[in-house]
Amino acid sequence: AYERELTKETVTKQDLYGWVDVPIEKLTYSGLHLYPEDTRIQVKIIDVDLVRIFTGIKDTNGQQVDDAMNFLLKNNVRVIRPDGVVIDGDNILMHDRFRLSLILRELSELGDNISYKDKCCGKDVAVNINSENLKFGEIDDKFKKYWNSKEGRFDIRTHKHGTFYYYPLSCDLNAAYWAYVRENKEIDNGFLKLLPLLQDLNNITGDMKILYDRYEELSKEQLGIHNTIANNIDIAATQYVTVSCPTCGSSEFPIKFTKGIT
Repeated sequence: AYERELTKETVTKQDLYGWVDVPIEKLTYSGLHLYPEDTRIQVKIIDVDLVRIFTGIKDTNGQQVDDAMNFLLKNNVRVIRPDGVVIDGDNILMHDRFRLSLILRELSELGDNISYKDKCCGKDVAVNINSENLKFGEIDDKFKKYWNSKEGRFDIRTHKHGTFYYYPLSCDLNAAYWAYVRENKEIDNGFLKLLPLLQDLNNITGDMKILYDRYEELSKEQLGIHNTIANNIDIAATQYVTVSCPTCGSSEFPIKFTKGIT
């Protein structure tokens, strides 16, 4: 392998096969890197043929957007685990999916910026969506101490109810959830939110029926505890972009796609 300086600040190294490292700080939230310690994330410039996947896809077609992003991640993102094993990009965490898609788009120089107009202080403001100004919610400070960097999960210890394990939601588990929903139409809306707490070491990408059975078996008290934990850790619950407003200096804007996702 060899190293060379790229024009993009996002990535720093490239090997003979075109894979480049994404600096860990790009995927850090509330001061935490939500993967097992020493995990590496790499991306590869999008091939011209793959660009067609995104052409014409509109954000109003959620299934098409989801399928396109998953295909892109599987082909152009990879994860190198601490033990050196390389796995597909669909094993990344869900909250990194959009950011890594933007990093790929910027690295591959695909068209103009994704932008739209919004209002702030009574005036129009041009909002550009990029990997640098994309922001997420914060993990509550009282839960940060439970982060287990070796295992890539939160070990939340309680006196009365024992220890809860929260694994940040991965793309492959999210895909398994939606496949289960398509087969089983009557799924409680709260199930997806609590999926990170229903897994265990033997069922990380698991059998959805087993996980849904666990969900339905939760008592009212257990359901309340699970929701409290999820509400304080789920950074993806809030996503926005930060832009400098000419009047007030800075503002947070909701993410909009007025021209599709290309």
